[in-house]
Amino acid sequence: MFRGGSFKEIIFHIYADLKKNIEGEVNNANLATQTYADETVKPALDNYVESTSKVSLDDYVTDEKKSELDTYITAKKGELDNYESAKETELDTYRIGTVEPAIDSYTTNKKSELNTYKEEKIEEINSALGTLQETDLTDDYTGNSSESVASQKAVYDGLATKQTDLENVNAIELTANKTGDRNSYIDFHSDDTNADYSARIIRAPGESGNLNISNLDSNIVFTCGAIYKGTKEILYDNGSSLSTNGYQKLSNGLIIQWGYISSSYNNSGKLITFPTAFPTACRNVTGQMITSGNWDEGWSVYSVSTSKFYLRNSNGSTVPFYWFAIGY
Repeated sequence: MFRGGSFKEIIFHIYADLKKNIEGEVNNANLATQTYADETVKPALDNYVESTSKVSLDDYVTDEKKSELDTYITAKKGELDNYESAKETELDTYRIGTVEPAIDSYTTNKKSELNTYKEEKIEEINSALGTLQETDLTDDYTGNSSESVASQKAVYDGLATKQTDLENVNAIELTANKTGDRNSYIDFHSDDTNADYSARIIRAPGESGNLNISNLDSNIVFTCGAIYKGTKEILYDNGSSLSTNGYQKLSNGLIIQWGYISSSYNNSGKLITFPTAFPTACRNVTGQMITSGNWDEGWSVYSVSTSKFYLRNSNGSTVPFYWFAIGY
């Protein structure tokens, strides 16, 4: 119902009431929609996810599917390993069948070329020597000037020297022993007076074979462990012990012995036994005390035999002592 007024005012009031009613309806619709979404749609979706989608995914991702995946991964790894092994075999086959034979062939060819070249050069020298030897190279050689003759002589002398150098290669003779059951040696030929050799180095067979050096001119022979002049031994290691208390035996029977005691002797005397007994006699025992400033120490030895002696310090104190003995 409208109060009195102009037509325009009446229309405005009608529009305002209509707009208000429409806005109310829209608000009610929005509210109803939100309520529907909160109370119906969302719970339905949550329920679907929990009861259907998750369950379906759990059913799909089973131990069987995991096993299938593991089997697939294992198979792929096996394929890669087989491929790698096949490539390695292929490379080895190529190396053995192609590369190494090519290298061996190249090396053999080069060795053959070097040997051929060497033989050709030696043949050239020998040929040139033969040609010059057939020519009269005297100063009055008819048809040649003195300069030409001198030049030919110089060439001949040079080639003769080269030939001599080649022949002198045999001044050293090597004999190898590959089987290990014979001597290996190096012979030196210094002149023509010795038919076999002037000096010789010999390595006896076996893993620990002796090394012998012989010089025929001086009649000196060195053998590992001994030196001889003729059949007489000059020096020989007849046994030794290079310890703190030790000895050295020489080939002529002489024995040198030495030792050390820390502090175990005084007026009562200290027994010292030789590291090895002298077969015949002990000819001398001497030594040196080690003191720290007390210079009035006095020592002496007594009761010397082939196997032992006694040491006494007249001061009565105990100090270290180095001793030295010689005999045979």
